[in-house]
Amino acid sequence: MRIRARVRVESKIFTGDRVRVQISVLDRADVTIPGDLRTALHAGNVTDDFTAPSPGRQNFMIRRIGDAVRPETREKRIQEAVEAAHTRRDERSSQNEN
Repeated sequence: MRIRARVRVESKIFTGDRVRVQISVLDRADVTIPGDLRTALHAGNVTDDFTAPSPGRQNFMIRRIGDAVRPETREKRIQEAVEAAHTRRDERSSQNEN
């Protein structure tokens, strides 16, 4: 079983160690948008476009933002999510025109 390096360091476990694993099933339909991402989406007027994809896709993008270690990386990933929402808006607009 793979465990992220950050988790291994925080939990002080090493290759070959025995660990106890508890698995929690999350409701993929439950999407909580972090405040900084919500602010950026609102500023770009693309909140509805961000929430248009499936909850699983939204959670994937939110986890990717949350996994950023450096603040600069987090900001970059938030900007990428906003740009992706803009792209979805443009694609939906062009589909509606056809």
